[in-house]
Amino acid sequence: MTRICAVLLSLGLSVFMVLGAGCDKADDTVQVGLTVEPQHFYLPPDKELATPVFSLVNNSSTVIHIRDVKSSCGCAAPKLPSSYVLPGQRIQLSVDAIRPAAGANSATVTLLTDSRITPVVKMTSTMAAKGDGGASVFEVEPRRIVLERRIGNDSPSPVQILSIKSIEQSPDRFVKGVECDLPGLMIREHSVTASRPLFGSNFVERQYKFLIEIDPKFPVGSYYGNITLTTKAKSIAPNHRIDISLIIDGHIVATPRSVFARVSNSEMPKLPMWNVRLNSAHGRIQIESVDAGADWLMTTVAQDNSEQNSANIQIRATSVPPDETSMADVIVRTTDQDVVRIPVVLTRPRRFSPTSVE
Repeated sequence: MTRICAVLLSLGLSVFMVLGAGCDKADDTVQVGLTVEPQHFYLPPDKELATPVFSLVNNSSTVIHIRDVKSSCGCAAPKLPSSYVLPGQRIQLSVDAIRPAAGANSATVTLLTDSRITPVVKMTSTMAAKGDGGASVFEVEPRRIVLERRIGNDSPSPVQILSIKSIEQSPDRFVKGVECDLPGLMIREHSVTASRPLFGSNFVERQYKFLIEIDPKFPVGSYYGNITLTTKAKSIAPNHRIDISLIIDGHIVATPRSVFARVSNSEMPKLPMWNVRLNSAHGRIQIESVDAGADWLMTTVAQDNSEQNSANIQIRATSVPPDETSMADVIVRTTDQDVVRIPVVLTRPRRFSPTSVE
């Protein structure tokens, strides 16, 4: 009996050691799912037309299902021979890409898979016009920027990194810089990095990074504008513009920060009215004046006596403004010299007549 117990104990220890060794080995193994080669296909302007081809390799031990294939541009249509990739299998994804007459077309192909390791796989195809310069911007991130800052807050002003990726001839520089129509922004170039020459050509993939932050001297309010990439191109492409919003709060915050409405062209349209609540973090609000900002607006102040740190402003449109889109700023000033700016936007449909269009 004692001998049997010893044998069982020895077997148990052996199994434990094997399992333990197996666990250690698994920890040291780097898990790899679906890989793609190359990450970026580039057709230089001096090369004949060729079809972009990407190799997909399943480096895992399970079958990977490619659930969806998407292209960011109509100029490139990806073709996949199979939606399933077996372990160790290599398949080729081709892209029917259009070579432009001038400049360059760039598209990002995205694969959505059931792999937990690589659920999303991306690759880029860029086709330069034959005999053309071929430089282009193929990625801008983010597409929309929102920066918020509160006056009196000791924390540093928020900084947004704008990343721009392009295909350019080396050592030329295609992206010149970044401009903005809002004076309250500070933009500075942070870094520029370049890849090795692509496909034996003198073109490289270059990434620019710009730091964007709010000027500390910019006044309280909500502001909206555009950031524009400046390049050597003669025209501005759609992806060269980024929407940006600045929200700068003072000691008093308006809720909502801005108001909007659309009115009809009827003879007696229903005119909008908004209730805006002001909240202060520094005690009772004493409103000194409210400027409606336009002759088609009227404002009313209603002090809230139940709460010492709030007040209500009622904004009412008194008439339909003449323009299709009319904007005004309601300016609230307090006895503590605080200023709150509330943007108001009112739009109406374009008016048509039998002989003309307004």
